[in-house]
Amino acid sequence: MKKFSINPIGVLVWVWLFVFKGVYFGISYVFVITLHELGHYLMAKRLGYKLSRFSLSPYGVSLSYYGQTLESRDEFLIALAGPM
Repeated sequence: MKKFSINPIGVLVWVWLFVFKGVYFGISYVFVITLHELGHYLMAKRLGYKLSRFSLSPYGVSLSYYGQTLESRDEFLIALAGPM
């Protein structure tokens, strides 16, 4: 399994943002999405989970933890860490 992938539709969405919404909006979007996913990643890492896949997709970035069973409490904390 590839650890990193880029969805071509996601690239088109990001290009569209930069072209039609402006460079500042595009950069802001990428920055906010990156911070959001970094929150999920850091919490998961703190709880002992290892990232197995990182993907760029139409809605932003996706992190996956394949082959690991997340406890309900841990899943809640990881989900909460993104927006925080």
